Amino acid sequence: MSYARRLTMALRARGASEEMIADVLRTTAGRGLDDAELRQELGRPEEYADALVPGPRKARKAGPVLYAGVLAGAAWLMVAMFGPAVGWDVRAGLGPLALWPAVGLLVLGVLGQLAADYFRAPPR
Repeated sequence: MSYARRLTMALRARGASEEMIADVLRTTAGRGLDDAELRQELGRPEEYADALVPGPRKARKAGPVLYAGVLAGAAWLMVAMFGPAVGWDVRAGLGPLALWPAVGLLVLGVLGQLAADYFRAPPR
């Protein structure tokens, strides 16, 4: 992972504004150094982010992909548990595996949000 991407993630985790992140990235790119040289001059991206944004980390709200995964998992649980009352018996077809799709949807939501945060382009 590049220095700029790790720095972007560290600054976002600390609650820095997108404008500040863009300014910091322009400044580090303007130095004309590669990742190893930046690490040697500025330290690890997380340490540099701590120096730029001191104080406690700002709690970040969950993203839409995470919400979608949690809602899909909860919906599957509702159908698996209460579906037989209205004639939808997913347990008959899946047997003891009825709850695994719900767990899979929850995990996909979490992993999907991590991927969405990682691949989100830094501000310009």
